[in-house]
Amino acid sequence: MVCLGVMLAGGIPALLNPQFTGNELLVMMMKVTPRTVFASAATFDAADAAVKEYARTADSVPVYVFEEDHPRSLQKILKEPMMQTSHDIDVPSCSPTKDTAVYCFSSGTSGMPKVVCLSHFNVIANVIQTVATLGGRMNKPRFDDAGWYDQPLLPPQDGTNEFHLSILPQFHCYGLLMAVASLHTSTPCVVFSRFKVDHFFEAVQRYRVTFMFVVPPMLMAMATSTLAEKYDVSSIRSFASGAASLSKELCALVYKKNGIPVTDGYGMTEMSPLIALQTEADIKRHHLDVGRLVPNTEARIIDIDTGNDVEPGEPGELWLRGPQMMLGYKDNDEANAKAFVPNMSDPERFFRSGDVVSIDKDGTLC
Repeated sequence: MVCLGVMLAGGIPALLNPQFTGNELLVMMMKVTPRTVFASAATFDAADAAVKEYARTADSVPVYVFEEDHPRSLQKILKEPMMQTSHDIDVPSCSPTKDTAVYCFSSGTSGMPKVVCLSHFNVIANVIQTVATLGGRMNKPRFDDAGWYDQPLLPPQDGTNEFHLSILPQFHCYGLLMAVASLHTSTPCVVFSRFKVDHFFEAVQRYRVTFMFVVPPMLMAMATSTLAEKYDVSSIRSFASGAASLSKELCALVYKKNGIPVTDGYGMTEMSPLIALQTEADIKRHHLDVGRLVPNTEARIIDIDTGNDVEPGEPGELWLRGPQMMLGYKDNDEANAKAFVPNMSDPERFFRSGDVVSIDKDGTLC
C-alpha cells in the first residue's frame, strides 16, 4: 500500500530486498537517490546504517517504520497535529507511457543488479495480460469496457469467490504484479511476509484458498511436508509456478501428494515481469513448456551466429516487445545499448532477453 501511495503522490518507489545488509542497501540507494526510506522494525537497523553512510556523500534522508510501537513509526508521525491540517497538494502530472512508476531491480545473474524503470502503462498492461491468461483463477474483472478479456483464444473469465494467498516477496516485480492484479479483480488475498510451510497449510484450510503463485522451492516444501495430511487443502484448484525452472517430476510429486495441478510460466523484471504462462487447459498436455506468450506480446527467436530468425522449434535468443516492456535501465547507457535492438530510441525496438528458447508451431514457448 505504501508503494501505491507513493505513486499516487507523484513519487517513484524503489523496491529493495529487506534481507539486504547495510552495505548492499547503500549500493542500491546510490543508484536510486531516495528522498525517504520506509522499513519494518526488523529491517530498521540495516536501513538506518545505510542511510547514515549515504548521508556522507549525499543528502540525508529520513527513515520511517511501519509498526506503530516503533520510535520512528510512520503511523505516529501521521497522527501529529501538524499532519492533520488540511491543505491542497499539487500532484505532478504524469505520462502513463513515458514516466517511471516504479524502480525494480534485475536479478543480477550476470553482475550487479540493474535498476529497471517500469512505467504506469507497463505495470497495468502486464496486470491485464496476466488476468486475461489466468482466466477463472481470479475473480472476474468488474471493469472491461475495452473488451480486454472477451477474447476467443483466452480462458473464460468466470471466476467467482476466488481467494488467494500471496507468499511472493513484495519487493520483487513478481509479487508487485500479483498484488495489483488482486486489487484489479477484487480478489481477496492473505499476504505473508515470508513462506513457512505450517503457516501455509493453516491459511489454506482457514480461508479456503483457491489459487496462489509459487516458486519451485515452495512446491517442494509442500510436497515433502508431513503436515499435508493434517490439513484440508482441497479448496486449491491449481498453483502457478515461476521465477525458476520447474521440473515435470516436481509437478507429478505435488499432484500425487496434494492432488493439486501446477502450471508453469516465464518472465523477467524487464518485462514487468510476465512473458508467458500456461493455462489450466495446458496441464492436460503434460508437456514441459512455459505456455504461450501473454496477449499482445511479440517475440522473435534469433540465431546467435547468423542474426537471422530461426524456424519453429529451433533454438535461438529470445527477443521481445509488448506493452509490458520496460522503459529502460536507469542511468545505464551501456546496458541499454546492449538490451535494445536496433536501439533504445526506436519505437519498434525489441528487447534482447539473453535467454535461449524455442517456440513451436502452436506458439508455445519452450
